[in-house]
Amino acid sequence: MPASGPADVRHACHARHEPIAHGFSTADIDDIAALASSTIRWPGRLDWHTRAQVAWSAIAEHLVRLANAPNGTDHSGGPPTRRDLTIVGWSAISAYARKDDSFRGYTWGYESASTPKFERYWALAANPSPSPENPVVERRALAQIWAALPAQHRRILLALAEHGHYAEAAEALGLTLGSFYALVSRARRAFLALWHEGETPSRPWGHDVGITCTRPGPPLRPADRSPSCVTAHSLPGTR
Repeated sequence: MPASGPADVRHACHARHEPIAHGFSTADIDDIAALASSTIRWPGRLDWHTRAQVAWSAIAEHLVRLANAPNGTDHSGGPPTRRDLTIVGWSAISAYARKDDSFRGYTWGYESASTPKFERYWALAANPSPSPENPVVERRALAQIWAALPAQHRRILLALAEHGHYAEAAEALGLTLGSFYALVSRARRAFLALWHEGETPSRPWGHDVGITCTRPGPPLRPADRSPSCVTAHSLPGTR
């Protein structure tokens, strides 16, 4: 590849200053994008170079779009100013920062806090490979908590696991369906208290897997139904 000489350098410098649209050149877009990156009020977690690149692309696209418009102007009716293009850069950076925060599991704002996506990103998307830590901890914790649960709670949870149906498990233990729901809720709350080891337990959450409220067959009589049937699917579960 032939080496570039002074003439090539002068040509490249001249090309950067040639107008692209509405009198703005590549050098102008560079300057405006740098200004937008440096003066954006809420930069999120984006570094300066990323903000400048986002602003540069948005400003260039905006100029090309205006150049191809029927009247060659925006909604204001006049050609864009440097201030207009800076605002375009700010808007693009803000939109990109919001998407970046959402993907990483952060809440947009000054006092941003983590969201449910935080764990999804940092534990799954950002990890090169799944960690064996969680399965090991859960298996050991289950064995320790199960041994510490009162016999009544173990009997209730074991019956539900064996039968897979609330109604059949309640019948096997000689309990009404409503009483069984209440005992399952207490057992699950006790399990959560031991899981958190003295800390404030989380609220019961999740869904049962492979467990139904009623057994197959005729529907329950009104007297046998319980409003807990709707919420009993939550794991660890509440009435």
